[in-house]
Amino acid sequence: MNKTKVKVEFVIVGDEFNPGLVTEKLQINPNEYWVKGDDIKGRNIKRKDSCWIIGTEYEESSDINNQIIKVLNKIQDKKSNLCELGEYFNLEYILLIIINIEENEKPAIYFENEVIQFMNDIKGKIDIDLYIF
Repeated sequence: MNKTKVKVEFVIVGDEFNPGLVTEKLQINPNEYWVKGDDIKGRNIKRKDSCWIIGTEYEESSDINNQIIKVLNKIQDKKSNLCELGEYFNLEYILLIIINIEENEKPAIYFENEVIQFMNDIKGKIDIDLYIF
């Protein structure tokens, strides 16, 4: 029997920026990154923007905040650096929550005040993708 799984990513997207500079400034190694113009593996197209991502893997979860906390704990003390980078490179910040619902087992979906405040402070947005199996 498959269980509902949640994955959370903090995504930094911009037209043109060097993901290495983000890594250096935040002192965090990304799970994934690419640069505008890079080839997309397995496809005959190129990336339209640059991106830097940290996050969790898919984990069984009955509350999305379990995964959100894991990601935000890595970046919460980097707020001023994120604001500075965001302004300089015109970056977009996204807290992406991906939920794979199995057997109609829905996790709790709500946001703690600290999450809302942090995303507001860095001018970020929250995106939820639901997949029902």
